Amino acid sequence: MSQYELTNHSYLSRHYFDDQRLKSFALSEFVRCMRSGRMTAFVGSMATVGLGYPNWAGLLDMGREAIQTILKTEKWDCDETDRLLNDFDKFWKPLQKEMKLNKAFDGRVVASAVGQWVDVRLGATDIGTRINEEIAKKLSVESDEENDNEGASILRELHSRLKIKRYITTNYDMEIEFLVSAIADKKTKERYNELNKRIKGACGHTHHRGAQLRLVLDDGNVLASDAFSRQRLDRLIEFSTDSADIDFHVFHIHGRFDQPETMLLSYRDYDRLYRQAGASKLPFDQALSMLYSTNPVIFVGLGMPNPN
Repeated sequence: MSQYELTNHSYLSRHYFDDQRLKSFALSEFVRCMRSGRMTAFVGSMATVGLGYPNWAGLLDMGREAIQTILKTEKWDCDETDRLLNDFDKFWKPLQKEMKLNKAFDGRVVASAVGQWVDVRLGATDIGTRINEEIAKKLSVESDEENDNEGASILRELHSRLKIKRYITTNYDMEIEFLVSAIADKKTKERYNELNKRIKGACGHTHHRGAQLRLVLDDGNVLASDAFSRQRLDRLIEFSTDSADIDFHVFHIHGRFDQPETMLLSYRDYDRLYRQAGASKLPFDQALSMLYSTNPVIFVGLGMPNPN
């Protein structure tokens, strides 16, 4: 045994230069975590982009189209509308060029810059929500692909083979909910309408509990889906502790497309939700710490450079 191995280091620290030992250690830890029954999947956009959902560039292009639609439908005179459209076009083109030249360009920086342009040039406080609403409309019909592709198979592996019951996701879409509730053979809008019907039929009342959707499945299992809100930290705690009355739980930490006001697009949105000081800041930090300290997490569909 080498002198290095005799020192007081963790197994991971002692063997990270040894590929075989590290691989063996990782696999044994994975099996241990799966046997614990607490494995949670953190699902990123690359897990569903194959289903027809946009990447960051596509999402920003949706935002651009949303702003242009809003500018054209506002009750300004023709000259004012043309001037604003031209101003936005001049503002957008350099950003678009930079994104094409620099593939690592952070899309949230662009979204923040667009938000600032909207505030300065339009001065309307509800425009941000209306942009989210326009994007959400497109997301609800964008997925037209057959679900026998890689995106669908990734989610099926997590659900059917690994038997994972809790999912944290940065995605706005509801593909995990569609899969768990066995509504996966139609276009997204049709699937969401069907999910709504099932929720209303099962619960006998409106399907929204705050930003939570809840559905009793045919086999008696309960599916819950949350869009994160700092005003409802109990939902995050409920997810972290694996609530006994929920069998499958999906937690959208960046919002969900059926609740446009919850969707995070820019750094300004992130700051507002995650970094803003106030009475809920400390409880929020503690609830988030509880999530990651009490549950093993497998990351799927997130690139290594991804700041999430």
